[in-house]
Amino acid sequence: MPKRKAQQQHDSCKLQQRGPEPSGPAGRKALLTFAPFCAARQAVLLRRKGGLPQEQWTTDPILARAKFCNIDRRDDAVTAELLAEVAAHVGWELKEKVLLALALRFSGSRRGEAAALAVLIESGRKPDERVRSKSPLQLAFAADEVRCGSGTYQLSLNRRQVATVIESTAAAVVERVGAHGPFEDVLEASNFVATCMTVGKRPQFSANEAAKDFAYVDGLMLPASHHRCHLGPGAKKGLQLVRASEGDALGIGKGSTDDAAVAVLRGQLRAIPSLAWVQTIDVEQALCEFAKYEAYRTGGISATKTFTPFASV
Repeated sequence: MPKRKAQQQHDSCKLQQRGPEPSGPAGRKALLTFAPFCAARQAVLLRRKGGLPQEQWTTDPILARAKFCNIDRRDDAVTAELLAEVAAHVGWELKEKVLLALALRFSGSRRGEAAALAVLIESGRKPDERVRSKSPLQLAFAADEVRCGSGTYQLSLNRRQVATVIESTAAAVVERVGAHGPFEDVLEASNFVATCMTVGKRPQFSANEAAKDFAYVDGLMLPASHHRCHLGPGAKKGLQLVRASEGDALGIGKGSTDDAAVAVLRGQLRAIPSLAWVQTIDVEQALCEFAKYEAYRTGGISATKTFTPFASV
């Protein structure tokens, strides 16, 4: 969004002028509560994009060393790659765009995979003199040619299971939108995808991730669709942490529903100038990252979870 980008550029300039946030006693910054954590995480992104050296991104010892996703999913490399492929394939119809999101999120959301999957999807659109019962994408999944996080928390289905239902799910999404209009919200879309993709165990996590991608594709969601979504396991852990530490102060204690609590947190974040654009799906993302923050605090930061900058932002 142009307005959001302008705000980010303004905030980035202010951050560069101000420099790192002040340290706590003995040069260590005190561990952050939820809203300050989100603001500090966003500040890291803006300072990084502003060209500041890594040592000036933050004084928080965990944010300085550990891997995190960004508050807005579009700032993450994998989502940016997905949306770039959608934009690059101007001849694609809605089915191909949906299929790419499904393929990426049901194969572990790996960096660099969006381009490879787009090639398979594009090749499936071209006339072929051979009679094929399965598309190139389905065949690639079935033959283990698509890298998947099989066995990890990201993937409930194995490659062959994905191969049997991925094309029909994309077609079902397009048919549903054509018959009834765009999905009302991300929660409705994720439930629909999870039902279509279920082979034994319900793959709600990957369905949630795909549905959040739908929110960035024209024609799939109503304009206000970002207001409601599922809380994944990580987000639920994050919300539990927030409730335990500041639930009473924020009015989101045990008596409040998750939806009500998320609405309060969204309002809290939107009161921060650099996060004034936050939607519910961003709060869900932020809660996941806050849970990571606590996990790093208690369990330490392993070598695989240590952040290493890529060559480009």
